[in-house]
Amino acid sequence: MKIGMVSNWYGRPQGHCYVSRDILKILLEAGHEVHMYRIGNNDIDIDFPQPTTMTTNESRNIPKQDFENWLDKVKPEWCIFNEYLDWWTEDHDKLDICKERAIKTTGLLIYERMDLKDNNYDKYDKAFCLSKHHSDILNKNGYNSVHIPWGINFEEMDNINVIPNDKITYYHCAGAGGAGGRKNTQAIVDAYNMIKTDNTELIITHTASKVYSRDDILKFIKLSDVVINCSKWESLGLGTLEANACGKPVIVCDGEPMNELVEDGVNGYRVKSKKTTDSAVTCPAYEVDVNELAKCMKKIQDKLILDSLKKNAIRIAKEKFDWKKNKNLLLEVLK
Repeated sequence: MKIGMVSNWYGRPQGHCYVSRDILKILLEAGHEVHMYRIGNNDIDIDFPQPTTMTTNESRNIPKQDFENWLDKVKPEWCIFNEYLDWWTEDHDKLDICKERAIKTTGLLIYERMDLKDNNYDKYDKAFCLSKHHSDILNKNGYNSVHIPWGINFEEMDNINVIPNDKITYYHCAGAGGAGGRKNTQAIVDAYNMIKTDNTELIITHTASKVYSRDDILKFIKLSDVVINCSKWESLGLGTLEANACGKPVIVCDGEPMNELVEDGVNGYRVKSKKTTDSAVTCPAYEVDVNELAKCMKKIQDKLILDSLKKNAIRIAKEKFDWKKNKNLLLEVLK
C-alpha cells in the first residue's frame, strides 16, 4: 500500500519525532511504501529509517499548492498526520484536500492540545491517541478515536551498556524545561535535598548545557536506579516506557494520563499532585507535592523495595508495551 506521512516533528531530537520514527519503521517492515513530507531541514539521527521518498518543507506551514502537487504525485491510499494543527494554524485544512482526492486520513492527536469545541477531529477517517484516557474522552464526545498502547523495541535497550553507579542514583530528564516549567524540575531538586545522603546521587540533564542524543538519555536511564518523570502534563510519557523497559521504576505525578503507565508501588510510584491549569495547554496541569515526592524517593533507598520495583518494571513493560505485540494495533488502523 502507498502511504503518505506528514510529520511536524520528523527527525528532531525530541520525543515527538520518535513517534514518527516508530510509525515509519512499522509501516516499512510491513511492506508498505511510505512517502514522507517532513517539516524542517535539520539533520536526521542515524536510527531513523529512510522512507520510500522524502519531501521537505523548511517552514511550519506546507503551502497548499505544494501539498496538492505532492499528493497528486505520490497518490497514497492513506495519509497519516502527526500533531497536525495542534500547535499552529493554517489558512486551509489538508484533511479536506485529502478527502477531495478520496484519500483516507488518520492522525495522532495529542492530549495537551485537545480542543473539544474548535477542531477538525471528525474529518479523520480514524484518529489515534497514545493514552486510553484521551481516547475515552474523544469517543464520549462522538469522535472516532482508537487507543494504541505505544511500544518499545527491547533490542534497542539491550544495546546500551553502562558501568553501574555505586550510589543509589535518581535520574531526571529536564529536556529544555518545557513551557510553564512543565518538567517540575525545581520541585524534584527540592525533594531530593530533603532525602539525600552520602550514598545517593541526583543526575539531571538539560538541553541548556548540551543537546543530548537519545542514546545519551538511555545511558543515563540505565545508569540510574529510578527515573523521576513528574511532568505537569504529557500526552503519555515515552520516557516512562523507556525507563521501565530498562528495568527502572519511575516516579510520576498522580494525574492523567501519566498514571496510566505506573502501578503505584509496583513499577514505580504515583505522587500526590495538585490539579491546576496552564496557558500553554488545554489539558490539566499537575503541581507535584514536594513532601510526598520526597517520601517516594526515600522508599527507593530500601534495597528490597528497589529490587522488587525493578523486576516489576521490566515485566510490565514486556507485557504491555512491546512493539512486537502492539504494532498490529497500529496496522489495524489502516484497514
